[in-house]
Amino acid sequence: MTSSRKNTLILLAVLLSVPAFYLLYATRGLCTSALHEEPLAAQKASLNFEGENILYTVKLGKVVIGKATFRSMGSTVLNRQNVNLMTFHTQTTGFRDTESIYSDPLTFLPLRVERDIRIGLRGEKITEEYDQKNFVLTVTKQGEGDGWGATFRKEGPIHNAVMLPFYVRTIPELPLGWNFTAELAQRRFLIKLVSVENVTVPAGTFEAYHFESEPRKFEIWITRDDLRIPVKIIGTSGIGYAMVMKQYATAAAVSEEAGE
Repeated sequence: MTSSRKNTLILLAVLLSVPAFYLLYATRGLCTSALHEEPLAAQKASLNFEGENILYTVKLGKVVIGKATFRSMGSTVLNRQNVNLMTFHTQTTGFRDTESIYSDPLTFLPLRVERDIRIGLRGEKITEEYDQKNFVLTVTKQGEGDGWGATFRKEGPIHNAVMLPFYVRTIPELPLGWNFTAELAQRRFLIKLVSVENVTVPAGTFEAYHFESEPRKFEIWITRDDLRIPVKIIGTSGIGYAMVMKQYATAAAVSEEAGE
């Protein structure tokens, strides 16, 4: 593999490992937000994401380079605690990343993330352990012949990028101008609702909330309905990538189809 191709794949790995929803999408990292201002648990009772399956097409400019799949796997046990398990799998040419995300069932705060990454012929495993009581994240990586660790300390709840959509999905009202601050490991972003508009993706046309970040690094569209599905995410800097929803399904819908 040439040096330039290897560097391109590594850049894609960084961008695409920040999948499904904002912070995502500019920098792989963690954020503290306004979670302590509006408890998620109060809204959780009306939401049920179990069995949700979202398939995205990944594009670089106008060129399709791969796909990403988000799945809500339901309840499981981690360290004698009932937790939710969700997975996010991204695959492009020369790059594959599978994330298993264990989170608190009431707040959706992450507790543990396990990542299995392969870039070309090289593989590595990354584990993220979240201490949400003391606001500490411990990251360890094991690769082929090397390894490292890092600790991040924050002043409030720490989020995993993939789980951030669940925070927005629990907010009952989203007026124009609604915003919150996302503190990543290396940078702070203001996430703001700038408009409500129709957006067309392979899965169809949807009325959607349109969010932008400050600084301008990414944009996100979430359906303006009870499901609040992230249907489109684009990076507005660097090489410019996009994730657009190709298919949405729930376990109930799949069961109904199978029974017909």
